Amino acid sequence: MQSDYYLRFENKFRGSREDIIKKLSIYDSLIEIIIKKNKKQTFLDIGSGRGEILERWQQKVHNLIGIEQEKCMVDLCKQYGLNVVHGEAIKTLSKIESGSVSVITIFHMIEHLSNDDLSRLLFECNRVLDEDGLLLMETPSIENLLVSSK
Repeated sequence: MQSDYYLRFENKFRGSREDIIKKLSIYDSLIEIIIKKNKKQTFLDIGSGRGEILERWQQKVHNLIGIEQEKCMVDLCKQYGLNVVHGEAIKTLSKIESGSVSVITIFHMIEHLSNDDLSRLLFECNRVLDEDGLLLMETPSIENLLVSSK
């Protein structure tokens, strides 16, 4: 498989970068609450893809970090000036200090995980989130046969 396959897939089927960034505005009020509550916030986006989530909140949040497994996606994010680490989610999370993250976002990624990996991912998310931390996940519709069968 070509190294940029997933990027090409995203560009063709997910929607434009601008459209996705606009759609993310539905979470703005929730993010504003977290920002007001915790002045020393760290936001972590797992499975950053093209980096739309990071781009949406880069002007409001001081410490944004992404984790992405696809190297071409990491390279694209860096072109936009985004802080994205190339690595596997669970392994990278295991190196993050406990209680050090305010918000974790995981959009359209968990449906690709086995149940065991999902359990490990959720354990690590819980460990790294601070006391008032928020885990925000978005996944495709349960009406999708492939997704609902997992």
